Amino acid sequence: MNYKLMNFNIPVHLKERLDYIATYKHISRTAILNLLVDRYCQTEMISIENERSGQGTLPVRNNHTPIDLDLPLAPKFTNWDYDPFLLEEL
Repeated sequence: MNYKLMNFNIPVHLKERLDYIATYKHISRTAILNLLVDRYCQTEMISIENERSGQGTLPVRNNHTPIDLDLPLAPKFTNWDYDPFLLEEL
């Protein structure tokens, strides 16, 4: 399997929680993040396929130009139960 290094910023409180959980469960942060990204991608791919099969054609913009669905879109977190103030302290 090929790998690619990704660097990104993360809020300090989330990194601290991630470190705590990784240490407690004896699993790497990378493994946790890969699992979460994989689950998110699977869910979104199902959603995309459902949207595509329901429409039958590519969606169009106001100027009648088809939208390229292969371009990355902003993530939607509608199905995620996320409360940044929940479990504020470890």
